[in-house]
Amino acid sequence: VLTKDPVAHTLVRGKRMLCNDMWGLGMVGLSMVCGFKQMEKVKVALRRLYPTDFSPERSASKRMDSTTQNWLVVILILLRRLEDVGTPATMDAGKSARAALKSGWLRRHVPAVTSRQYLDECKRSASDLLESVLKPSRSLAIIDALAYALDVTDTARNALGMPWPSEDDDDDDDSQDFES
Repeated sequence: VLTKDPVAHTLVRGKRMLCNDMWGLGMVGLSMVCGFKQMEKVKVALRRLYPTDFSPERSASKRMDSTTQNWLVVILILLRRLEDVGTPATMDAGKSARAALKSGWLRRHVPAVTSRQYLDECKRSASDLLESVLKPSRSLAIIDALAYALDVTDTARNALGMPWPSEDDDDDDDSQDFES
């Protein structure tokens, strides 16, 4: 959904994975919560953002085109910011997203995350989405369901094969600020 969907790839290989359904459900849910205008604004911005403009290194993953890389980073930033909602689901997804944003895995697969400019672009899109998600009248159950479905770090179902970020993967010298 919104990217080159891995569902077709897994069906060709004869194997269906829950992760594809959850990511799709999360993206559809996010689209419904945010509305067409807001999602279209973010989709257009992310399609125009080329990670290779910010880093000459190529992604270690052949499965992730530039739009997929952008969505991954934006969703991780969104999940990190949803941690402040304070429910168990948002806190768990936010903690995992925070670790993933600092991980060596992400730097290998989305080398542009080392660029402050790239992160600022992704943060803008995440903030646009967050504004729509955190409406005062929004049910916490909806926010929890979004956090659960969009949590790509959940190793039991993540579509990108992303390893669970470990404490050892956090580089102390990495001062990237994903909070603002």
